[in-house]
Amino acid sequence: MRACPPASIALLLLASACDGPPPSRADEVACLAVAHEERPGLYAAETNAAGQRLEVRIAPMDEPEVWLDEEQLTDDDLLQFDPALDDDGHVAWAQVGLVNLASEVVLDGEVIVSDGAFHRWLRLGGGILAWVRFDPRTLENAVCRRLLENAETACEVLPFFPQELVLFDGTLFLAGFDETTTRRRLEIRSATSLALRHAESLAPTDLLWRGTHGPRLVRVDGDSGARSVFHAYRELFGAQRGEPFARGNDHLGRLAWNVAYRLRGLQALYGVTGDLALLDEVRSIAASLLGHMDDEGLFTSTKYSVDARTPIALAVNNASIHEALLATHELLTPEQASRALGAARAMFDHYEADWHGHYTFTPCSALEWDGIVMPFNQQNQLGLVALQLHHLTGEPRYLQRVEALFDNHVAELFDRDGVRLWNYWPQRFYDGWAAGETASCNTPEAPPTSPKRAEDFSHARINLAFLAAAAHALGRPVPVDIEAIGENLAPAQGRFARFIDGTTDRYPASYTYLPPLPEAAAIAPWYEGAVDVARPDFDRQVVFLGHAVAAARSSSTLPWRLELGERRWEAGAFGSWRTRRIAERDGWLAIRGLYCE
Repeated sequence: MRACPPASIALLLLASACDGPPPSRADEVACLAVAHEERPGLYAAETNAAGQRLEVRIAPMDEPEVWLDEEQLTDDDLLQFDPALDDDGHVAWAQVGLVNLASEVVLDGEVIVSDGAFHRWLRLGGGILAWVRFDPRTLENAVCRRLLENAETACEVLPFFPQELVLFDGTLFLAGFDETTTRRRLEIRSATSLALRHAESLAPTDLLWRGTHGPRLVRVDGDSGARSVFHAYRELFGAQRGEPFARGNDHLGRLAWNVAYRLRGLQALYGVTGDLALLDEVRSIAASLLGHMDDEGLFTSTKYSVDARTPIALAVNNASIHEALLATHELLTPEQASRALGAARAMFDHYEADWHGHYTFTPCSALEWDGIVMPFNQQNQLGLVALQLHHLTGEPRYLQRVEALFDNHVAELFDRDGVRLWNYWPQRFYDGWAAGETASCNTPEAPPTSPKRAEDFSHARINLAFLAAAAHALGRPVPVDIEAIGENLAPAQGRFARFIDGTTDRYPASYTYLPPLPEAAAIAPWYEGAVDVARPDFDRQVVFLGHAVAAARSSSTLPWRLELGERRWEAGAFGSWRTRRIAERDGWLAIRGLYCE
């Protein structure tokens, strides 16, 4: 195991693989090899007793599509996920469009649920389709089921955030985090009536596992670094195999907000373990990205275009992709590293045309705010690329851009209760503009507005990363206190604020706002265990990054001490705990082996 020293967020973001001898190929287990033997682009699959196979596949530069054996069932611009297949040949899946807060449930080719909530974890069997529903308006979770014989649908609200759903032998098993008790909870319900049959508290380290032969409870305990590594591998391999989204396009933002986070997490996790299979993953992603971007290093997206159809080369998306590629520069092949550097230079130069003392959205592009100043997070994402380019080339122009962005942001920091904060937009956006004052085609004028609240918990990570890394590169003091902001975001045990000032008046504190900020002491412990927030797997790779960064901060002690316990469902009940202990230099090998079962 190769340990990165505990470091500031700046050093973590700029670090490449840590020093130390790599393991030999003879130490590898078959887990990743099995994944790569699957057909290219395979995202998820289910097989029934009749040998039918339902797959979600991603073709080069395309969105996911559903296939039943060799019959293509979908051909659209939606993102399909969570396929389900029963022994009678019924098929189901969930799908989203541009907005990830809502999804539809599809059964045998027909949309049966489309109610503005997010539906996931579809399970089919015994004439029942079951799934979990999250309502982003009320933050309520529920378990739902549909009886195939009469289409009767029912839902039951859950008092916790579920981590897994298992449908087995007419019974539903759910486990997750209960923010009212700050403990994990197990529920066993009738799949037909949804009636609660059994409930119990679980240890903070207990997980519900969807085994091939029925549900299992798995207990993970031991050193904090080992726990973080376990959960990082769980996030990495639990839903995606073979990096399918790296083959696709960025129309729904999956390259920027799935693949880029996976690259960053792989870099951090490789620095801890030296796992050569992770190196293969990094290089596989790089090959796909470098093979599909255009001559200026750009990808286009329709996610934020005004008509949801016109492709736009959104700066923050492209900067996210390139910053992650440059961060893994030393892990790439020499040819990949050279191409990645050249592509990042070209991408950076492309957006320099939109620099006017600050970055603006490209005038007359298909954006609502074309020609208008970008939010801090989008400008600073370009700043993170400039930092990497300066780190790799030493060219002064990149550091000059970093300094200008840094000074712009620092000038707009404000103090609230002793903590320096900022708003989502720069002040010039809130000041409004008259016709002719900007180059905007779509919004040529706008009245003054007032910021309603400080920056949110999600975008704060980008800005904190830039401010800390830029201060380090410029030899300046870090202008914000990440620990104080972490404390603002964690006002109550198990509940988190949506905004960095800690206000909870309009949006009550909730576990769903767990911030992707394991660098802060108030947040880091949450990434040593399972994270149960209601995000789809394709949009929760920041959780993988959180586990990997937490592991990099706490894995300096060798050997590991890790205990893995298991209770199997047998004869209508969970059996007693069986425990095995791992204490070895390369304990990650045993952890990764769990995903080969």
